[in-house]
Amino acid sequence: MYDTYRIETLILAAPDIDLGVMEQRLVAEMFGVGFGQINVYMNPNDNALGLAGMVFGNRRFGTTSSEDLSPESRAVFRGVKTVHFIMVEDARGVERHNYFRLHPGVLADIAMTIRTDARPADPQRPLEHLDLNFWSLDRNYRPALRAEPTGETNEGNSR
Repeated sequence: MYDTYRIETLILAAPDIDLGVMEQRLVAEMFGVGFGQINVYMNPNDNALGLAGMVFGNRRFGTTSSEDLSPESRAVFRGVKTVHFIMVEDARGVERHNYFRLHPGVLADIAMTIRTDARPADPQRPLEHLDLNFWSLDRNYRPALRAEPTGETNEGNSR
């Protein structure tokens, strides 16, 4: 699929998908191989997804932590390096569900990912590694910007 569509980065923010269904897509159907990387922004305190979980009777993928994954999924993610689960640690108030468009750290990380295709372990994205493919991002997160070439030379002003 990646060769056909050439989608480098898929970003899922606050995904309202059944955890079991998403595990099946990512693990059994190898959904992750269709992209250069998949970044999933998650908030265990997401009030809207918490309510959806109660209504539908199943945990929502956007509130998942590494402990919620099945043993089979944990085993697969030990070898899969293209799927990144980014835990947003301090989203509060109205940000608990809308954090992906209000939280300054999330916005900066999404922008850096789109701009550079950097992975969470790369220097441009200084995320804290938690477990397996899980990373932590807080309000103090700042991507590491590299100096851009200015195009100036030291050749003088010849006309």
